[in-house]
Amino acid sequence: MAQHGALETLKDLAEKEVDDAARLLGEMRRGCQQAEEQLKMLIDYQNEYRSNLNTDMGNGIASNRWINYQQFIQTLEKAIEQHRLQLTQWTQKVDLALKSWREKKAATSGLANLTGPTNRGSAVS
Repeated sequence: MAQHGALETLKDLAEKEVDDAARLLGEMRRGCQQAEEQLKMLIDYQNEYRSNLNTDMGNGIASNRWINYQQFIQTLEKAIEQHRLQLTQWTQKVDLALKSWREKKAATSGLANLTGPTNRGSAVS
């Protein structure tokens, strides 16, 4: 009976680790999604700005205004590159969190087999 209690305790701790890993995975996915949205917004803004430049160039544009456009577009390009790097980092964090969740879930499943069926579980894809 004491062994069964110890296994139940281990199973409960493992389930808590799975829940914590699932929460972390959710946070990483939200961060990744926000990074994707920010990158898309910057790219859209860059495209809009380039379109405005082309329109202004078609109508004639002062050289100082053209220089301002070019400098701002370069600034946007740097920001886009930085956001691409951030998105890569977020993607790596998601991959690591997913791997961790899968490992913890597998360990919990093994303990669940030892202690019997349970109604508890987390579904993360």
